[in-house]
Amino acid sequence: MVCAYPRKAARTDAARAFARALKTGATAEGLTAALQRAAFRADDPQFIPYPATWLNKGHWRDTPATVPAPATAAEPDHPWWPRLSAQISATDFRQWIARLGVVEEAGDEVLLAAPGGFHASHVQQNFGHALRSMFGKRVVITSTPNKD
Repeated sequence: MVCAYPRKAARTDAARAFARALKTGATAEGLTAALQRAAFRADDPQFIPYPATWLNKGHWRDTPATVPAPATAAEPDHPWWPRLSAQISATDFRQWIARLGVVEEAGDEVLLAAPGGFHASHVQQNFGHALRSMFGKRVVITSTPNKD
């Protein structure tokens, strides 16, 4: 069962959690069936829990939620998408780029606003080159304070 789990991490902890689950009345076949029913988002593996966590919290007993269609099923409806689609996945574009706003474009510099500091830093680090290429200018990304 551990080998079939989509996230291969902390295998020793997973093996212990698997043994504990079997002691509580679960069967290997039942756990494998629950794993096959589990709704893991393959397009974003960071949200797949560690196998030991999934077992220890009893998620194998959960009824899986309906999984929405992957974000890559349709192209983003954004004017920048055609120019960035070859460099950035549709999921990354929606999550990181589409949320940016142009504050000012002057001379050889473009000032973009991100919804928060982490967002600005992440975009600058991971997508700065693609944005520079798209605008043909130096790109500066600032954060706007959350209004929540």
